[in-house]
Amino acid sequence: MSIFSMKDIKEMYIDKKMQRKDVAFSLGISEYSLIKILYDNGIKKRKNHKDFPPLTTNQLDFINGSLLGDAYCAVGHTRINSNAVFSKTQSKIPRGKVQGKVYLNRKEYIDYHYEIMGEYSSRISLKNSITPQGKMIEVYEYATKSHPCFTEIYKNWYIKKNGKNIKIVPQNLKLNPYVLSIWFCDDGINKYKDKVAVFCTDCFTKEENYFLLDLIYKCIGIKGHLCKDNRIHIGNKEGYLDFLNIIKPHIIWDCFKYKINTEYYSPVKIAENHYKTNLTNDEVLNIAMLHNNGIKNIEIAKKYNVSKTTIGNIIKRKIWKSLDLNINKNISFNSSGIKGIYKTKNNKYYLKLKNKVFNTLEEAIQAKRI
Repeated sequence: MSIFSMKDIKEMYIDKKMQRKDVAFSLGISEYSLIKILYDNGIKKRKNHKDFPPLTTNQLDFINGSLLGDAYCAVGHTRINSNAVFSKTQSKIPRGKVQGKVYLNRKEYIDYHYEIMGEYSSRISLKNSITPQGKMIEVYEYATKSHPCFTEIYKNWYIKKNGKNIKIVPQNLKLNPYVLSIWFCDDGINKYKDKVAVFCTDCFTKEENYFLLDLIYKCIGIKGHLCKDNRIHIGNKEGYLDFLNIIKPHIIWDCFKYKINTEYYSPVKIAENHYKTNLTNDEVLNIAMLHNNGIKNIEIAKKYNVSKTTIGNIIKRKIWKSLDLNINKNISFNSSGIKGIYKTKNNKYYLKLKNKVFNTLEEAIQAKRI
């Protein structure tokens, strides 16, 4: 037998605004028994649909940004003429790392949904979900109460195709920096190494994505492009940093600060601040100087406690490209000290270009010049 108090019921039904069926399930009683308890204790039924205030402009912008991203509207099929609900699912802690730091819990972002939607909010639940790769993860699910206003939004954002409800981009959609920020939080990628902002719009058609590109240009004056993967890209020359600075004031959640982080783009700091490096800017400049003075890679590697490959990649400009190292390309790491000329075991000099052996280094150098 379930043991509970009116305090428990009021906390769930009034304070947390849980639905009756969810409260009844939590208490281990039937929904009919709960209705009787509420009636006997003078707890009035919640507001009717007609008593709800109309959606504000800010709420509509939030819904539009969310529907461009991870959110969805759904209509129940248990009752005739049932209204739609607005819902969104977010991973509790996404897989992966950002600059060596583990992703932050996204509970604060989901709590914002409950706060901004106000009386329309119904619940936030934590449940298990299976990814397309077959992995079990924890996700937060936010949902509103069913309401006619969400039914109208549903009709605007979805069409019936081959028996399925397909999300579309409505022609009356309007964008602003706040809508873009919510959209980018849900479905945006900040590729800071390539200086590209990406919207994962592969669920929409090419025509819809070109329409979105046009809306973005009209909204913030930045013209992106559509890639082969059917995703919208905003590159460095197209105003990548300007875009991040426009949406930055609207992204107030710590769990999404990495999506607008621009501090790594300083040409001097980018490599030094990388979470995998063991070297500083000054040390890399010294490595280049030692190389230009004819010191071998293996000796430099021992001095700075790194691998010979790391030194070679610095010299070949494969890494630490942000620093101007002035590498002397004529330096060769063989016993002769001249590029393309190798000293043999019998103290002669092999010229690779001519495939010949010379008795002295001067002869080999002279032959190389011819």
